[in-house]
Amino acid sequence: MRSRILINLDKRYWYLRCKYLPKNFSKTGTYSNEQYTDAIAFRVLFHAELETYLEAVALSILSQIISLSNKEKYCRASSALMTIFKTEKMHGFPTQKDEFKDKSFFKRTLDACAAEMRRRVENNKGVRAPNLLAMFLPIGLDETELDEQLLIDLSTFGSQRGDVAHKALSAIVNLPDPKEEKILAERIILALSDFEKCVSKALS
Repeated sequence: MRSRILINLDKRYWYLRCKYLPKNFSKTGTYSNEQYTDAIAFRVLFHAELETYLEAVALSILSQIISLSNKEKYCRASSALMTIFKTEKMHGFPTQKDEFKDKSFFKRTLDACAAEMRRRVENNKGVRAPNLLAMFLPIGLDETELDEQLLIDLSTFGSQRGDVAHKALSAIVNLPDPKEEKILAERIILALSDFEKCVSKALS
């Protein structure tokens, strides 16, 4: 079952697809300047939606990690989080009774690691494979289960966005083909269902 976050991304895709991409695609692959400009707008805006989606999923996993820890339940995601960030967030465990706190050292360490991870997610800039791995490996994603095509598509899409985001139409070397924009965006959305299944395993 797709998450509410993915359902919302799908809705946003269809809104942008109907607004910026032609209903009927050119058989010759040639479009007007207005259609190319709309395709650029689609690429940039869908990139923003996709980036927001990935960050929202990561933050949702973080919230669930904390929720579980409040019930004294722990999972692969919490273990991964502490493995990566523990040494840089907590510089020593208590050795005397007067150093004890209201929360256990373990819980305080986990909370500190989660706070650091949240900061990094909120400062994320992009949707390429390195961005995805930086957000999800620290919360328990098993990268060996990822669809390699999804990583390729995310990196391709992120690179293509960079090619057009800050350029005038006349300065863009490779103008976006509206049909190819649609195909790539839909392939990414389809693959995200399996991605969410991989991510959810970290909570077990």
